[in-house]
Amino acid sequence: MEDSNAFFGSRPKRVPKLLEANTHRRSGILGLRDLTPCLGGASSKTIDQYNFACRNADQYGVGLSTSTAPDQYNSEPIELLTGLHQVPASSLPSSWQGMKDRLPRSGDSTYVFFVVDNDASTGKPWCPDVREALPVVEKYFEQRGDLEVSIVSVGSRSAWKDPENIWRTNWALGAVPTLVKYTGTGGEGEGVVQSQLVEEETKHEDKLRAFTQQDTSAP
Repeated sequence: MEDSNAFFGSRPKRVPKLLEANTHRRSGILGLRDLTPCLGGASSKTIDQYNFACRNADQYGVGLSTSTAPDQYNSEPIELLTGLHQVPASSLPSSWQGMKDRLPRSGDSTYVFFVVDNDASTGKPWCPDVREALPVVEKYFEQRGDLEVSIVSVGSRSAWKDPENIWRTNWALGAVPTLVKYTGTGGEGEGVVQSQLVEEETKHEDKLRAFTQQDTSAP
């Protein structure tokens, strides 16, 4: 591993020290934010370090909590209905245009529902619109097993309010909750196009149905 890695250093012997320092174990998973003071912010450096740690953790036999990434990634995981999952933001490309690599054929599509972190004091999403929309969107996509959706958090309140938040600058998000459909164009133009269902619109099943009806698999 690289000597500059902030989380594990250049030698495996640092891992026991991190484990010993961890006071917030979650099912045997090592939470990076709990252990590493440098994760207080979400600079590009800390995000790069987090990604590096994720890619190299296996060789140390250490599990990394995807709920403890830098603030511009998701923090506390959100409780979801069976069949749906919240994915770590680090699993996405650096910008929405990068989704083209996952949609190589023209007409291929996937959905991403952008939500927020849970409030530490309530255990629920800090945004009231997300709290209202989440169960509606979950129920709809759970019934629609033919559609692929991932749920991603844009972060804490302070992270989201930052005008330089990566979701605003790189993913063209202007509000939460937002349901985005990414469709491959078969290499034409940017290779992918997006359409959005925003805030209040995500709270109504009829609007969700209309938004997805262009899919040939939709009823």
